[in-house]
Amino acid sequence: MSTTIISVIEVFEFFYSSLLNSEFARSANFKHWEERDMLLLIRAYLLGYYGESFKSEFQTSNPISTTGKGRFDFFIDDVAIEFAVRTPNASQSKLSAKTCKSEIGKLQQYEGKSVLILFDFSKNPFSSEEIESYREYARDEGDHIKFPFKLAYFYLKTFRPMTYNLLVKQINVY
Repeated sequence: MSTTIISVIEVFEFFYSSLLNSEFARSANFKHWEERDMLLLIRAYLLGYYGESFKSEFQTSNPISTTGKGRFDFFIDDVAIEFAVRTPNASQSKLSAKTCKSEIGKLQQYEGKSVLILFDFSKNPFSSEEIESYREYARDEGDHIKFPFKLAYFYLKTFRPMTYNLLVKQINVY
């Protein structure tokens, strides 16, 4: 049985909600962890969840890179996953389409199922319209063959009590 993008998003949703859970997080304060710090924790989580179906730093092509090569952050069965994080004090540009152009390029180049997971821990999340800019940016980025991908944007909705919301978009570039 093949892994679906929706099931991958659900697994990341459980992970995101756990990072916000004070019983789980205790003194770790995961909201302040940068992407590089969080990747190891996510790797361990996904390896435990998916076992041998999971791979990290999976080699792929990247038309935007100078070498033409890149790596997906994660690969589960036949689903390619790119991941980015914005900490509470980081600027909005940290998760902007322009900043994530390498991730967009890799996902667009992959003919199979793919998803860009964005974790936002800031107090001023993107609006649905601002997330739409990913579609425009993907359309304009290069003239190579482009395949659609999903975007899953997790963001804080309220702070007391701490709740989150999830916005999922299909990024087609036709």
